[in-house]
Amino acid sequence: RIVGVAHVEDLESIQDTATRAACEKRALLFAKMLMKDRRNFQSISQVVAAAEEQRA
Repeated sequence: RIVGVAHVEDLESIQDTATRAACEKRALLFAKMLMKDRRNFQSISQVVAAAEEQRA
């Protein structure tokens, strides 16, 4: 949803292009980590914890 036609409004609404690019990069890196390490997550709470950890 970051790459392609169906963009995400919460990212598209960021007016500053540098800030938007940084947020998109972080989202893509998180998605990559979720795909590569998917077997390490046994519950949605673990995914949420990983997202909160990356956000810090």
